[in-house]
Amino acid sequence: MAIGILAGTAGVMGIYLCINVAYLGVLTTSEIVQSHTVAVDTMVRVIGQPGKYIVSLLIAVSALG
Repeated sequence: MAIGILAGTAGVMGIYLCINVAYLGVLTTSEIVQSHTVAVDTMVRVIGQPGKYIVSLLIAVSALG
């Protein structure tokens, strides 16, 4: 059980780190500081306007489960 807890924690930390590296790779630090919705701004920059709706949908699905 302890290995599962450590593996799960390490996995979540890895995902969090990768997401933040992606934010820094797409947006400048000043854009990140000024943004209220960094995830939305990143997705809009990467895939265009549908990115807003994708992030909103993923947040809604995450909140449900």
